[in-house]
Amino acid sequence: MVIIETIGLAVLYILLSKLFNGNGVGNHVGISSDDEVLSLCDDILSGMAASSRKLMDRLTILGFTPKGQIPTLTFAAFLFVYNYNEARKDSTISESLEISKAITFGNPILQRFFAAMSAQTVNGAVLK
Repeated sequence: MVIIETIGLAVLYILLSKLFNGNGVGNHVGISSDDEVLSLCDDILSGMAASSRKLMDRLTILGFTPKGQIPTLTFAAFLFVYNYNEARKDSTISESLEISKAITFGNPILQRFFAAMSAQTVNGAVLK
């Protein structure tokens, strides 16, 4: 259940972070434009810190290397939670979300994964 919540929240954040600030009819609502949304995100991510850290520690001990979409997305979700909670020690909620996104997407494992996915998409389009 925690994995599903984490992946859902990470995907939601990525999608919402691309929207413009503002609210009301016809306007896009950015995640940073509502303090209650930010607070709820912080509650969820902060509450997952200990479990996420234990899981990442155990996976590291086991020599885990994600292979495939689900293991890689799971790795990304828990890495995002870890990075968020590390950034949250010295930053606001909004800053911590941005920092976590940048650090998580800068991870070499995830960069290789996204590059491979992009290459598959391009190859599929070229071969059609």
